[in-house]
Amino acid sequence: MPSSPVGAPMGYSIWGYLEQLNRTHINSLGIGIERLESLAKDIIFTNTLNFVSNDTDNICSINDSILDRFCSDILSQIHYNVQYFIFESMIMERILLVTNYPNLNKLKIFKFNQDIALRYFTDETPFRNIFKQQIIDLTLIIDEKNDLTETIDYTTNHFSIFQPSTKMSTSLSLQDLPSTTFSSSTLIKLCINVLNIDDCLSLLNGRLEQLSILIVTIDNECTKNKKPVIRTLTGTKIILSQRVNGLTNDNNDDKRSRSPSPSSLTNSKRISSTFKPSMISSPNILSDRTNQIIINNDNQLLSKDTINERYQLITYTLNDIIQRCQNEQFEELTFIQCMTIAKVFIEQEKELELNNTDLKKLLDSLIKSGLSHKDINIQSQTLSTLRSLMCHSRQAAIEYIKQNLHITNKIENISLKCQSISTFIDVLLVHGLDILTNINLLNLTSSQFTTQYFLNFFDQQNIEIKNTIVFGLIKLFLSSHLEPNIALLKIILDYRFSNDYRSINQYQRDDITSFFYFFIHLSISNVLLIEELTFDLISRYLPFVSDHSTIAYKSILIESMCYFCIELLSLPTLLIDKLNEEHSHYHLAINLLESIHNSTNNHTSFIIKSYLNTIKHFQFQYMKKEQLQIILDSIIQLRQYPNLPLIISNSIKNIEEQIQSCLKLIKKLTNDNNDDKRSRSPSPSSQRNSKRISSTFKPSMISSPNILSDRTNQIIVNNDNRLLSKGVKRKLNINRYMTLDFENDTDDFF
Repeated sequence: MPSSPVGAPMGYSIWGYLEQLNRTHINSLGIGIERLESLAKDIIFTNTLNFVSNDTDNICSINDSILDRFCSDILSQIHYNVQYFIFESMIMERILLVTNYPNLNKLKIFKFNQDIALRYFTDETPFRNIFKQQIIDLTLIIDEKNDLTETIDYTTNHFSIFQPSTKMSTSLSLQDLPSTTFSSSTLIKLCINVLNIDDCLSLLNGRLEQLSILIVTIDNECTKNKKPVIRTLTGTKIILSQRVNGLTNDNNDDKRSRSPSPSSLTNSKRISSTFKPSMISSPNILSDRTNQIIINNDNQLLSKDTINERYQLITYTLNDIIQRCQNEQFEELTFIQCMTIAKVFIEQEKELELNNTDLKKLLDSLIKSGLSHKDINIQSQTLSTLRSLMCHSRQAAIEYIKQNLHITNKIENISLKCQSISTFIDVLLVHGLDILTNINLLNLTSSQFTTQYFLNFFDQQNIEIKNTIVFGLIKLFLSSHLEPNIALLKIILDYRFSNDYRSINQYQRDDITSFFYFFIHLSISNVLLIEELTFDLISRYLPFVSDHSTIAYKSILIESMCYFCIELLSLPTLLIDKLNEEHSHYHLAINLLESIHNSTNNHTSFIIKSYLNTIKHFQFQYMKKEQLQIILDSIIQLRQYPNLPLIISNSIKNIEEQIQSCLKLIKKLTNDNNDDKRSRSPSPSSQRNSKRISSTFKPSMISSPNILSDRTNQIIVNNDNRLLSKGVKRKLNINRYMTLDFENDTDDFF
């Protein structure tokens, strides 16, 4: 198969087959067409159709009858597949008018000249819709004479004209063309070779409305006296260079650079400076040397000495964009464009300062109007810019933190509310809680105010808000920007287990499990905090007795939370206080038993059962002999209560047996010596006994967050199954166990 011309994408070169058919006898013409038709229907070969030869210096013609039959019989069948045509200008009309090509977006046309431009690139052309609405990439090979090769690349957003050969010095003359020729409302960049300065200026007479970058190479220094009216110079950067004669050798090898010569850089800078505003040099120049000059200029502009110039530039740019927007239809797009530019500028500034009055006023105006706008996209973009501003400038954080808190309470859209909460969290991560000292905290400390802030929004029972708060708290705790407390830890634990009875994904579960595993190993104070949290869960939330089945279900989830904390406190790798070496399970057991003995309200069979079910999961084998004896005495004291239900008596007996077993093991290991020299972890010689005794406790000890997560999930499943087996329709009496007399108690509830 013949290959495509240089510069053309790989595609189906139809020219090779048509050329063969051009030389084929008429008797075999039908067979050739059938073979061609079969191949052309393949979608793989019909995305790109090439009607020219590989040798661009000798473009061959195709027999008219063959071309007509191909157009009528084949193109009408594959027109949906075609995306890219490569053909000569003389057959362009025959191909493009034969049918519609809905997916056509790219053209490459050979033997293009000024007459073709006047005929087909105007509003009267039959291809008007194709050129102005479909084609995004148009390559025109100019051929004024047979030995002239000049390329015009025209795309929706990029229009470039280059002349790689100097055999002939002919370029397109644009100054005499009508304003509707080569006009575009979307073109923003133009690279072009023209005859003289008049042709350059004629490009700026309004035909290219959105032009912002113009790179021009001029063939002739001569200009005519008549100059066109320039209408669109504002905001346009012009880089102008002059082609110098004698750049090629006698061997016709063209070794010129496409960039302007160094001698023309001064003129380019001089001419460019005549247009306002003077824009920053862009690296979108053709020459590497020019690129280096621009990079050096940009580096100088980014120095500390030019901070005022940068602020003035961004202020002017934003104002210019706002002033250009005259149509309400583009108001949203214009505003988002401004906010995006402002955000990028803010994030690029290492030390953003708001001492510049004009910039500060402009940002204040944009943020105020954006937050009060009814469009959600504009509000979201404004919050994103506000977040960048507050995180990169402490001064801005102090000024806007109160406004951010007010916005969070006012916004009703959940997505925007989460974005505002996330902004508050990011500001605390960057600047710390000290940033809150400049606002009225209602006689609260910064830590108390932050805790109340998160509790209030967490209680709104929205899963997106809860997710934002929970993982924001994890970041604040691990970065030491917020002092952890029981209330906030319980928020994370509640999201991990209950979440208003809605399951979270496994990745979030694992992340929270890993957080607690890491958190409890950070310090002894964190161990004590988890210990306090566990007691709070057991004593305040576990013994639910209510007529509502949902409360009973929540009790099951609280029980799972308690077991999770107990497993955390069972980890043998935790830090310990060397002064007393008291195990956290010992503290919990003593506090729970004392709360039963010291409070009359706790003398109920349900509460006692809940406490004992928790205590029997404690790791007694790691307690000292004296500690075990204290717990045993307190457990035996429970037998003094009259009319205990059988289930409570069995729990007491089970705990007594565990403690007695541990005491016997201590006696055996110490050889009846009263000095208990055991460490918290078992000695190497006692691994077998420890394993045997440890196996009697459920859940058993673990050493990794993955196992901890799996066992906790299994507890939840078991509790759910237990709840289903017992049923949730049972009626619970809140006053059922409010007396010390257990004579009439029944065990049906348990």
